[in-house]
Amino acid sequence: MAAQFILLALRNPALLRERVAMAGNTKRWDRLLMPLTVVVLPLVALVAAGLDTRFGWTVPLPPTVQLIATAFGMAAYSLTLVSMMSNPFFSNIVRI
Repeated sequence: MAAQFILLALRNPALLRERVAMAGNTKRWDRLLMPLTVVVLPLVALVAAGLDTRFGWTVPLPPTVQLIATAFGMAAYSLTLVSMMSNPFFSNIVRI
């Protein structure tokens, strides 16, 4: 996320401003969903992961599977980052 912020600040500051702040004409449902996806869902995921570790709800994955999943996650995040760098209209707000 830090790389995303730094690269957007250097290459496309206008897109960074648009992705950080909501425009005045943003739909009401976008204003409700945005904080949910940015703040609440990651916190719920962290709490669930902690509880899973504490109570052992799931079987641990083998290290090989963890490495493969990490590689796929990094590749997906990199693809998103490249898309943001090449597309100045890569907004997180739905506009019709």
